[in-house]
Amino acid sequence: MTAGDILDYTFRLYRKNFVTMAGIVAVISLPLLILNLASTLYFLQTAGLGQSTNPFLNPSFAADPASLLPYFGASGLIGLLGAIASVFQTAALSIVVSERFLGRTITIGEAYRRALRRWLSLFLVILIAGMVFLLLGTIFVVPFIGIFALIGTRQSFQSSPQLATLAMILPLFGCLLFIPAIIALVLFSTRWAFATQAVVLEDQNSTGALRRSWRLVGGSFWRVLGIIGLIGILIYVLSLAITAVAGVIFFVVPSLVVRAAANTLLTGMVGILLTPIQIAALTLLYYDLRIRKEGFDLELLSGQIDAK
Repeated sequence: MTAGDILDYTFRLYRKNFVTMAGIVAVISLPLLILNLASTLYFLQTAGLGQSTNPFLNPSFAADPASLLPYFGASGLIGLLGAIASVFQTAALSIVVSERFLGRTITIGEAYRRALRRWLSLFLVILIAGMVFLLLGTIFVVPFIGIFALIGTRQSFQSSPQLATLAMILPLFGCLLFIPAIIALVLFSTRWAFATQAVVLEDQNSTGALRRSWRLVGGSFWRVLGIIGLIGILIYVLSLAITAVAGVIFFVVPSLVVRAAANTLLTGMVGILLTPIQIAALTLLYYDLRIRKEGFDLELLSGQIDAK
């Protein structure tokens, strides 16, 4: 399939299986959305912004930082739960798209049960990939953290020329590492793009799934990167169209509470509506690579003939 074929097939699958695909995301996203909304409203009320239209001009903004600790704790917990949930949403969506691609049907519950059976491998894949990406991100972030710390003690520059020299070297060092780190991030994120599919559709373990994805993308790196980039741009444009409603609300509604609630709800709806499109396209691209490299379509045909 060409990139256009993949996107066309993606939207056909999305239209025909909208309830199932959106339901996969909504099952977990809606409870988290409610928790996030409650946390945001708590923050506004505790910070004294319930009736405010501009938090930065409100003199009572964050007047008691200690009272906001429950908000920050809840936000961290919600973020962690959301990260875990996204792993299983991706896995369950990949299973649904795979079954529909192979001409079979599956329910939301069955998809999640299959994903949960592979929970340890899925978790380890995210853990390994996350550690690699965190390390690469740290490579060019740390020098800038250092320079900000040095600027905080700029009074000592006059008495210590060495500190002044170091303050000039660190940003340069960070800039030199920036491009290699970005290249490495793009490389790993592209070569590992199908690790989740390898876990739930081929029963690979965590390291096996990463190796499987790496080999599958090999020889097609630029094509895969281009299609993933195209999918990302499409999702970004569609999300802008939906969140434009939030911009209208911000101009029309004076209440900060209503604005925050609308923004939280719209952000959640964007995820429920658009996440299935992204994962469906990636799963179809995964099968396209298998067909191109391994004759997966012939394997399916052979299995159907044997079954008869």
